[in-house]
Amino acid sequence: MCHADAWLFFFQPAPGDAGYSDDRSQNVAGKGGKEFVVNEGAAQDSFDLVLQPLSFSPDSKHLGYVGLQGTKEYAVVDGVKGNDFERLLQPVTFSPDSRHFAYVVRKGKAEFAVLDWRKQEDFSRLLSGVAFSGDSRHVGYVVKQETGASVVLDGHRGEPFDQITSGLYFSGDCRHVAFTARLQRREFIVVDGMRGPDFDSVGQLLFSGDFRRQAYVARQNGKSLAVVDGTPCEEFDRVGGLSFSPNLKRTAYLARYRTHKWLVVDGVKEPADGEIETYGFTPDSARMWFVERLGSKKRLVFDDAKGAEFDGLWMFTFSPACDRLAYVGVCGKKSSVVVGGLESPDYDEIWALAFEGPKSLVFNARDGNDLWRVSMKLE
Repeated sequence: MCHADAWLFFFQPAPGDAGYSDDRSQNVAGKGGKEFVVNEGAAQDSFDLVLQPLSFSPDSKHLGYVGLQGTKEYAVVDGVKGNDFERLLQPVTFSPDSRHFAYVVRKGKAEFAVLDWRKQEDFSRLLSGVAFSGDSRHVGYVVKQETGASVVLDGHRGEPFDQITSGLYFSGDCRHVAFTARLQRREFIVVDGMRGPDFDSVGQLLFSGDFRRQAYVARQNGKSLAVVDGTPCEEFDRVGGLSFSPNLKRTAYLARYRTHKWLVVDGVKEPADGEIETYGFTPDSARMWFVERLGSKKRLVFDDAKGAEFDGLWMFTFSPACDRLAYVGVCGKKSSVVVGGLESPDYDEIWALAFEGPKSLVFNARDGNDLWRVSMKLE
């Protein structure tokens, strides 16, 4: 119920909520049938309703939100109220460096972005929110006009397509942008305005930080294939789990054809007897390992060598030379450390596993009420 001169409600979000800042004090309060934001002890303009959530900049120094007054909505940033609009389509969003903000609105038949209070070009629809690059120097979003869907990057509208089928991918150095698009029932990736080969569909995009390496999964005539640096690879029934090695020189993915399963590394198929649950490169990128599930059991395959079967595997730890991989195998309620063909005694609990040079490793263990610091020789 609403009563004049009575406080309607008090909102104080918890840490981690969208309207909370660890460094600043704010809340939404109401009085006399109106609501307003109190920021750092100062009450801001009142509205019929303050729409949640409130948005803080990454540095916690700026606050943005939307207030509803009658049928109109207003964006408010640092206490300054912008022009009215009919509906907010994207909440106030701050750039990573906290120096810029943007939001998306509808007014009449037009939808447009507002960047630092500057209205951008009108479109029939904005199909995405505004995205800032990591260095805050570039702004992009997806729009729709009669000619089709396009990406608007830094105010420049790109080539129209039938559909933009992904969000925007900015490179780690913020010099490149990529997305997927569809035209005449064919889908492809677009990197810096250049189209890749077209397929029935594409997905699972993977890029190196500078975009020099690119990989994704494509579907063509009912088959799946990896496309690595623009080159289509062998076709399978299913492909997934794309990965680059730490040095970015190698590529791996999982593949299946009927009942056959492989880990494919640089185009070479390594067969698996069971379902591959996880895999990876060694830190030096020279070797591969994966965990496969065989019924209710799991085992490690490292550098083509198959380990013993366990109920569970974890705590994978590499030697300094990356030529050995130690891990904890779990059978029932007991655990043991395994490296190569060596296995420690069983313990109730194991933690802090680490190599102590190339010829030994150490770990902490509990056996009943006894705690041990175990040194395991590898020769």
